Amino acid sequence: MTDRPRVQPSPSRREFLGGLAVAGAAMVASGCQEAAQSPAPSTPATPVSPGPLTDLRLIDVHHHFASPLWVKTLKDAGVLNNSWDGYSPAKTIELMDQAGIQTAFASPTTPGVWFRDGWGSNLRGRPAQASQTMDQVRALTREMNEFGATMVSDYPTRFGIFAALALPDIDGSLREIEYVLDTLNLQGFGIMTSHGNHWLGDPIYTPVYEELNRRRAIVYTHPTAAPCCRELIPGIGETTIEYGTDTARAIASWLLSGAAKQFPDIRWIHSHGGGTMSGMTGRLLGGDVQYLRGEAPPDSRLHYLRQYYYDTRHSDNWAAAAALKRMVGASQIMFGYFDIPRDAGFD
Repeated sequence: MTDRPRVQPSPSRREFLGGLAVAGAAMVASGCQEAAQSPAPSTPATPVSPGPLTDLRLIDVHHHFASPLWVKTLKDAGVLNNSWDGYSPAKTIELMDQAGIQTAFASPTTPGVWFRDGWGSNLRGRPAQASQTMDQVRALTREMNEFGATMVSDYPTRFGIFAALALPDIDGSLREIEYVLDTLNLQGFGIMTSHGNHWLGDPIYTPVYEELNRRRAIVYTHPTAAPCCRELIPGIGETTIEYGTDTARAIASWLLSGAAKQFPDIRWIHSHGGGTMSGMTGRLLGGDVQYLRGEAPPDSRLHYLRQYYYDTRHSDNWAAAAALKRMVGASQIMFGYFDIPRDAGFD
């Protein structure tokens, strides 16, 4: 476990989301307005790669971090993505500078910190780690979060942290929420879209959601592949189809279970533009589809969808961005870029 981090004062979570909303709205409005109102171009647009920017410093919300114990645990099990080997915050900052990113809000990536239901991807090709005890789960979660707090302390203008929660561990998660918010003063939490075959709206998580709702916490979601749906099509990995679909399942579970109405003060940020959510608009919204061009009634599914935020990672193309902007509005779309070190340029 890391040394006890030096806790720094941090902006309130309300100030944080407000700042991100302004940045996200400005970028989306300038970059996607034409695409949202015009027919598809006859020829593909020239891709624009992130690079040094002179008059805009980006805030990246799709950014991950890896603690030493997390790296060692996955490496010892033979399931570590090699891009994470040798990770350091200082090396990450070099890449952020190259991409024009001022601040990154880093969160855990797949498989999170709970491995008892498997690694979340057939690319790793391993079964559940039955030997992971609850004590190991809690020790890893705490080490991740204290490592993240040290990142913020060492680089206070460059990082914010969405802390790890091992959500199936209800008692441990409740203790970790208190520690993260009251002692480490981190900005929110990062969880997977599912644990086992349980998605966000499952009532087994109610005690955790009650506390997150009471604290008006920010919660960031990242996709994984549930045990139900791994290796469905030979030769097609989970990142191609299942990650986007699991994100949509998680959002649908939250809306259709009634959790959205029960816990209205949790501030959600969903990765990858909500996954395949936009493609299932009719079935997800039902009669609310008629309100897409206007204001949605209170307590409607569309009303809640428009309260949440969505990052642009893997949805940063005119078709996906236009659909998302039409559904939720430009103010709810945030920049997301980093993902895993390989994608950002470590190797």
